[in-house]
Amino acid sequence: MSKRRAFTPEFKAQVVLEELSGVRDKAEICREYRLRPQVFARWREEFVERASEISLPQRKAVVTSRSGSPHNPRWCDTRLFV
Repeated sequence: MSKRRAFTPEFKAQVVLEELSGVRDKAEICREYRLRPQVFARWREEFVERASEISLPQRKAVVTSRSGSPHNPRWCDTRLFV
């Protein structure tokens, strides 16, 4: 009898983000990680439902040049999922 595999929340998020960002489609992901499509669908559903619970750092405004135009803007913090 085989044991069930355990996946960390970080791994699940990484796999779901691969699909949501368009890097790969669901079928490719399921083949590579040997996941059942139903398992992946459950992970994706949970991720989407709980996305509003993720607290993101506040983005800071664009620093503009002296003329006031946004040439060469510098973003202070643009990370989405930390």
